[in-house]
Amino acid sequence: MELADDIGLEVIAEMWSAAPAVSAPGALWRLYALREWILTAPRELADMYSAGQRRMRDGLGVDEILAGVELPAGPDEVARAIDEILAGAFRGDVVIALLRAAAFIGMCAEGTEDTETATRLRQFAKDLKDAAISHRHGGLN
Repeated sequence: MELADDIGLEVIAEMWSAAPAVSAPGALWRLYALREWILTAPRELADMYSAGQRRMRDGLGVDEILAGVELPAGPDEVARAIDEILAGAFRGDVVIALLRAAAFIGMCAEGTEDTETATRLRQFAKDLKDAAISHRHGGLN
């Protein structure tokens, strides 16, 4: 987690942002970009997540459980969740970390009123899920 703090997100972006989504550098870039977004706009993401939660109340709540954000989901809870997710990725729980991040992003997609943002977030979540599946099958390099 300290990598972005130590060398800067710009350096990570230069190295990994052009990598395919379903690759180790592409997946890690997306996790770091998500962390940066949360650190710079915690209230916005907490509000999107909470709105998504309210909209998904009739569903199974699997994404809500998998994302692992403490409730009520305020800026501090969202920031803690992404740090836990990133830490898991570097402890060897890559599949779980990617699925948790995808669940979080998917919940945020449900919580935005902006159709374009929702579409981009759904693709972001799909990319993370696809990377998790690929890693599970030994294909994330």
